[in-house]
Amino acid sequence: MCKNPHEKVKVLKELDEVLGSDPKKSIPFESLDRLKYTEAFIKEVLRLNPVLPFLWKMATNDDTLGGMKWKAGTSVFINVYGTHTHPNNWERPEEFIPARHLEEHKMKADRNAYIPFGGGPRLCPGKNFAMATLKLLTALLFRRFDIELVDKNAPLKTSFTMVRHCEELKVNIRPKIPIAG
Repeated sequence: MCKNPHEKVKVLKELDEVLGSDPKKSIPFESLDRLKYTEAFIKEVLRLNPVLPFLWKMATNDDTLGGMKWKAGTSVFINVYGTHTHPNNWERPEEFIPARHLEEHKMKADRNAYIPFGGGPRLCPGKNFAMATLKLLTALLFRRFDIELVDKNAPLKTSFTMVRHCEELKVNIRPKIPIAG
């Protein structure tokens, strides 16, 4: 969020409109569904920074995929990041544009162009729980704190074993000052 301050402003505005300005007020679960722009923002983060950069599949039968013949038992790795940034799937694929995930702006992309939680019969069963948790965490943090990167130009230091994770992220965190009134 801190790398995209113009988008951060939109998320903060939505949090205030939907949840109110009192950060101590509890957040009703039902209100998370109304955080449409916040969800679009999270989806765009997951598009450009997938937790699982690759998905692994195994062919259960002989098959043809992408014009190539695959024998049963062959392991196939799906490049999630490559799929998420392929120009056949996305306009301006390297740009951070949360609005592309809003209903009124949705592209007519292949349904498998966005797969941060996998897809098909192996779709992650925790997808909805994960999204609700990410929206709640975003609301809790950004309603109570001003968070800024120490160096806005520093690249994000990530690595992955099974999942992608951040190695280092230097931020300044300050409690928000309540407005009397």
